[in-house]
Amino acid sequence: MRAQSVHVRLEDIPSCFEGIIPAAIATVADDGTPNVTYLSVVQRVDDDHVALSRQFFKKTDDNTRVNPYAQVCVIEPETGRLFLLDLVYDHTETEGTLFERMRTKLDAVAAHEGMANVFRLKGTDICRVESVTMLPSASSEGPPRRDVKVERLEEFSQRLASVEDMDELLSTTLRACSELLGFRHAFIMLADETGERLYTVASTGFTSSGAGSEVRLGEGLIGVAASRRQSVRVTHMGRELSYSQAARKSAEKSDELLEQVIPLPRLQSIQSS
Repeated sequence: MRAQSVHVRLEDIPSCFEGIIPAAIATVADDGTPNVTYLSVVQRVDDDHVALSRQFFKKTDDNTRVNPYAQVCVIEPETGRLFLLDLVYDHTETEGTLFERMRTKLDAVAAHEGMANVFRLKGTDICRVESVTMLPSASSEGPPRRDVKVERLEEFSQRLASVEDMDELLSTTLRACSELLGFRHAFIMLADETGERLYTVASTGFTSSGAGSEVRLGEGLIGVAASRRQSVRVTHMGRELSYSQAARKSAEKSDELLEQVIPLPRLQSIQSS
Protein backbone atom coordinates (compact mmCIF):
# COMPACT_ATOMS: atom_id res chain seq x y z
CA MET A 1 0.00 0.00 0.00
CA ARG A 2 1.31 3.42 -0.94
CA ALA A 3 2.03 5.75 2.00
CA GLN A 4 -0.22 8.79 2.25
CA SER A 5 0.66 12.37 3.08
CA VAL A 6 -0.59 13.58 6.46
CA HIS A 7 -1.80 17.08 7.38
CA VAL A 8 -0.41 18.44 10.66
CA ARG A 9 -0.37 21.70 12.63
CA LEU A 10 2.51 24.16 12.94
CA GLU A 11 2.50 23.76 16.71
CA ASP A 12 3.18 20.02 16.30
CA ILE A 13 6.57 20.53 14.61
CA PRO A 14 8.42 23.15 16.74
CA SER A 15 11.94 21.83 16.12
CA CYS A 16 11.51 22.40 12.37
CA PHE A 17 11.80 26.13 13.08
CA GLU A 18 15.00 26.03 15.15
CA GLY A 19 17.23 26.41 12.08
CA ILE A 20 19.20 23.21 12.63
CA ILE A 21 18.56 22.02 9.06
CA PRO A 22 18.11 24.68 6.35
CA ALA A 23 14.69 25.11 4.80
CA ALA A 24 14.07 25.45 1.06
CA ILE A 25 11.55 27.80 -0.55
CA ALA A 26 10.02 27.36 -4.01
CA THR A 27 8.42 30.25 -5.89
CA VAL A 28 7.18 30.66 -9.47
CA ALA A 29 7.72 33.54 -11.90
CA ASP A 30 4.91 35.03 -13.97
CA ASP A 31 5.92 32.85 -16.96
CA GLY A 32 5.75 29.68 -14.84
CA THR A 33 9.50 29.27 -14.28
CA PRO A 34 10.16 27.79 -10.83
CA ASN A 35 12.92 28.93 -8.50
CA VAL A 36 14.19 27.09 -5.42
CA THR A 37 16.63 28.47 -2.85
CA TYR A 38 17.53 28.07 0.81
CA LEU A 39 16.37 30.30 3.65
CA SER A 40 18.35 31.56 6.64
CA VAL A 41 15.33 31.70 8.96
CA VAL A 42 11.80 30.28 8.98
CA GLN A 43 10.08 31.23 12.21
CA ARG A 44 6.65 30.30 13.44
CA VAL A 45 4.64 33.41 14.33
CA ASP A 46 1.36 31.81 15.44
CA ASP A 47 -0.87 28.88 14.48
CA ASP A 48 -1.47 30.29 10.98
CA HIS A 49 1.60 32.36 10.05
CA VAL A 50 5.36 32.02 9.59
CA ALA A 51 8.05 34.65 9.12
CA LEU A 52 10.78 34.34 6.47
CA SER A 53 14.04 36.28 6.46
CA ARG A 54 14.48 38.63 3.49
CA GLN A 55 18.16 39.02 2.61
CA PHE A 56 19.85 38.24 -0.70
CA PHE A 57 17.11 36.43 -2.63
CA LYS A 58 16.28 38.81 -5.50
CA LYS A 59 14.66 36.13 -7.67
CA THR A 60 12.45 34.99 -4.80
CA ASP A 61 11.45 38.60 -4.13
CA ASP A 62 10.68 39.19 -7.80
CA ASN A 63 8.53 36.07 -7.97
CA THR A 64 6.63 36.97 -4.82
CA ARG A 65 5.65 40.35 -6.25
CA VAL A 66 3.84 38.75 -9.20
CA ASN A 67 2.78 35.49 -7.52
CA PRO A 68 2.14 35.51 -3.75
CA TYR A 69 2.10 31.72 -3.46
CA ALA A 70 5.15 29.75 -2.28
CA GLN A 71 6.02 26.40 -0.79
CA VAL A 72 8.59 25.87 1.96
CA CYS A 73 10.08 22.50 2.90
CA VAL A 74 11.20 22.14 6.52
CA ILE A 75 12.87 19.13 8.12
CA GLU A 76 12.46 17.78 11.64
CA PRO A 77 16.07 17.26 12.81
CA GLU A 78 15.36 14.47 15.30
CA THR A 79 13.46 12.20 12.88
CA GLY A 80 14.24 13.45 9.38
CA ARG A 81 10.55 13.87 8.62
CA LEU A 82 9.81 16.37 5.83
CA PHE A 83 6.95 18.87 5.92
CA LEU A 84 5.66 21.06 3.11
CA LEU A 85 4.21 24.45 4.04
CA ASP A 86 1.89 25.98 1.44
CA LEU A 87 2.20 29.74 1.94
CA VAL A 88 0.57 32.93 0.75
CA TYR A 89 2.62 36.11 1.11
CA ASP A 90 0.87 38.63 3.38
CA HIS A 91 3.21 41.55 4.10
CA THR A 92 6.80 42.55 4.92
CA GLU A 93 7.85 44.05 8.25
CA THR A 94 10.92 46.26 8.58
CA GLU A 95 10.44 47.17 12.23
CA GLY A 96 8.72 45.89 15.35
CA THR A 97 9.31 43.07 17.84
CA LEU A 98 9.39 40.18 15.35
CA PHE A 99 11.74 41.98 12.96
CA GLU A 100 14.08 43.05 15.77
CA ARG A 101 14.28 39.54 17.19
CA MET A 102 15.19 38.06 13.81
CA ARG A 103 17.57 40.94 13.03
CA THR A 104 19.43 40.52 16.32
CA LYS A 105 20.17 36.87 15.62
CA LEU A 106 21.48 37.54 12.10
CA ASP A 107 23.42 40.62 13.20
CA ALA A 108 25.08 38.64 15.99
CA VAL A 109 26.38 36.05 13.52
CA ALA A 110 27.46 38.80 11.13
CA ALA A 111 29.32 40.63 13.90
CA HIS A 112 31.19 37.44 14.75
CA GLU A 113 32.57 37.43 11.19
CA GLY A 114 33.12 41.19 10.99
CA MET A 115 30.23 41.51 8.55
CA ALA A 116 27.98 43.93 10.45
CA ASN A 117 28.13 46.48 7.62
CA VAL A 118 27.31 43.96 4.88
CA PHE A 119 25.20 41.06 6.13
CA ARG A 120 21.94 42.80 7.05
CA LEU A 121 18.31 41.76 7.32
CA LYS A 122 16.26 43.77 4.84
CA GLY A 123 12.87 42.67 6.10
CA THR A 124 10.71 39.92 7.54
CA ASP A 125 8.15 38.43 5.17
CA ILE A 126 4.99 37.34 6.98
CA CYS A 127 3.14 34.54 5.18
CA ARG A 128 -0.19 32.86 5.87
CA VAL A 129 0.04 29.08 6.08
CA GLU A 130 -2.65 27.43 3.98
CA SER A 131 -1.67 23.87 4.90
CA VAL A 132 1.13 21.79 6.44
CA THR A 133 1.68 18.34 4.96
CA MET A 134 4.00 15.62 6.23
CA LEU A 135 5.49 13.64 3.35
CA PRO A 136 5.51 9.83 3.56
CA SER A 137 8.18 8.80 6.05
CA ALA A 138 9.54 5.75 7.83
CA SER A 139 8.94 7.56 11.12
CA SER A 140 5.34 8.42 11.92
CA GLU A 141 5.90 9.77 15.42
CA GLY A 142 7.57 13.02 16.34
CA PRO A 143 10.24 13.45 19.03
CA PRO A 144 9.23 13.82 22.68
CA ARG A 145 8.72 17.38 23.88
CA ARG A 146 11.74 18.88 25.62
CA ASP A 147 10.08 20.73 28.44
CA VAL A 148 11.97 22.04 31.46
CA LYS A 149 10.12 20.94 34.57
CA VAL A 150 8.78 23.73 36.78
CA GLU A 151 10.20 21.91 39.80
CA ARG A 152 13.72 22.33 38.39
CA LEU A 153 13.24 26.05 37.92
CA GLU A 154 11.92 26.35 41.47
CA GLU A 155 14.94 24.51 42.86
CA PHE A 156 17.23 26.72 40.75
CA SER A 157 15.63 29.83 42.27
CA GLN A 158 15.83 28.41 45.79
CA ARG A 159 19.55 27.69 45.42
CA LEU A 160 20.25 31.24 44.30
CA ALA A 161 18.14 32.73 47.07
CA SER A 162 20.17 30.90 49.71
CA VAL A 163 23.62 32.31 48.82
CA GLU A 164 25.24 35.10 50.83
CA ASP A 165 28.15 36.46 48.72
CA MET A 166 29.14 37.00 45.09
CA ASP A 167 31.61 34.12 44.81
CA GLU A 168 29.05 31.67 46.13
CA LEU A 169 26.41 33.14 43.82
CA LEU A 170 28.57 32.58 40.75
CA SER A 171 29.57 29.02 41.63
CA THR A 172 26.00 28.09 42.65
CA THR A 173 24.58 29.51 39.41
CA LEU A 174 26.98 27.55 37.21
CA ARG A 175 26.54 24.36 39.21
CA ALA A 176 22.75 24.66 39.04
CA CYS A 177 22.87 25.30 35.30
CA SER A 178 24.72 22.02 34.85
CA GLU A 179 22.86 19.86 37.36
CA LEU A 180 19.31 21.12 36.87
CA LEU A 181 19.13 22.49 33.34
CA GLY A 182 21.76 20.39 31.56
CA PHE A 183 23.96 23.34 30.50
CA ARG A 184 27.38 21.84 31.20
CA HIS A 185 29.31 24.56 29.39
CA ALA A 186 28.59 28.10 30.53
CA PHE A 187 30.30 31.30 31.58
CA ILE A 188 29.17 34.49 33.29
CA MET A 189 30.15 37.99 32.19
CA LEU A 190 29.61 41.33 33.91
CA ALA A 191 29.75 44.89 32.59
CA ASP A 192 32.84 46.89 33.49
CA GLU A 193 32.76 50.33 35.14
CA THR A 194 32.48 52.10 31.77
CA GLY A 195 29.51 50.03 30.67
CA GLU A 196 31.18 49.51 27.28
CA ARG A 197 32.69 46.05 27.81
CA LEU A 198 31.79 42.72 29.37
CA TYR A 199 34.39 40.63 31.18
CA THR A 200 34.32 36.99 32.24
CA VAL A 201 34.10 36.35 35.98
CA ALA A 202 33.35 32.60 36.12
CA SER A 203 32.93 29.60 33.84
CA THR A 204 32.38 25.86 33.86
CA GLY A 205 33.02 23.01 31.42
CA PHE A 206 35.76 24.72 29.38
CA THR A 207 39.43 23.71 29.18
CA SER A 208 40.40 27.29 30.01
CA SER A 209 38.39 29.37 32.47
CA GLY A 210 38.68 32.49 30.33
CA ALA A 211 38.61 34.65 33.46
CA GLY A 212 39.20 38.29 32.55
CA SER A 213 38.48 37.87 28.83
CA GLU A 214 36.55 40.81 27.41
CA VAL A 215 33.90 41.52 24.78
CA ARG A 216 32.97 45.02 23.65
CA LEU A 217 29.24 45.75 23.51
CA GLY A 218 27.98 45.39 19.95
CA GLU A 219 30.80 43.09 18.84
CA GLY A 220 30.35 39.37 18.20
CA LEU A 221 27.46 37.17 19.28
CA ILE A 222 27.75 38.09 22.94
CA GLY A 223 28.30 41.79 22.36
CA VAL A 224 25.30 42.19 20.05
CA ALA A 225 22.99 40.25 22.39
CA ALA A 226 24.15 42.32 25.35
CA SER A 227 23.88 45.70 23.62
CA ARG A 228 20.31 44.98 22.50
CA ARG A 229 19.40 43.15 25.71
CA GLN A 230 17.96 40.22 23.80
CA SER A 231 18.69 36.52 23.96
CA VAL A 232 20.27 35.02 20.83
CA ARG A 233 20.06 31.32 20.03
CA VAL A 234 22.09 29.92 17.14
CA THR A 235 21.27 26.26 16.62
CA HIS A 236 23.61 25.56 13.69
CA MET A 237 26.65 27.75 14.05
CA GLY A 238 28.52 26.23 11.11
CA ARG A 239 25.70 26.87 8.65
CA GLU A 240 25.03 30.38 9.91
CA LEU A 241 28.70 31.27 9.52
CA SER A 242 28.76 29.81 6.00
CA TYR A 243 26.10 32.34 4.98
CA SER A 244 28.15 35.13 6.47
CA GLN A 245 31.40 33.91 4.92
CA ALA A 246 29.77 33.68 1.48
CA ALA A 247 28.63 37.28 1.83
CA ARG A 248 32.14 38.25 2.99
CA LYS A 249 33.71 36.82 -0.19
CA SER A 250 31.23 38.76 -2.30
CA ALA A 251 31.94 41.95 -0.35
CA GLU A 252 35.70 41.48 -0.69
CA LYS A 253 35.33 41.33 -4.48
CA SER A 254 33.42 44.62 -4.43
CA ASP A 255 35.99 46.28 -2.11
CA GLU A 256 33.41 46.95 0.63
CA LEU A 257 34.75 47.96 4.04
CA LEU A 258 34.89 44.96 6.37
CA GLU A 259 35.45 44.89 10.10
CA GLN A 260 38.08 42.82 11.84
CA VAL A 261 37.00 39.27 12.65
CA ILE A 262 36.55 38.87 16.40
CA PRO A 263 37.39 35.42 17.84
CA LEU A 264 34.64 34.11 20.13
CA PRO A 265 35.51 31.98 23.18
CA ARG A 266 33.99 28.57 22.42
CA LEU A 267 34.38 24.84 22.35
CA GLN A 268 35.98 23.12 19.38
CA SER A 269 33.54 22.31 16.54
CA ILE A 270 30.69 24.07 18.32
CA GLN A 271 27.29 23.55 16.67
CA SER A 272 25.10 25.93 18.66
CA SER A 273 25.44 29.02 20.80
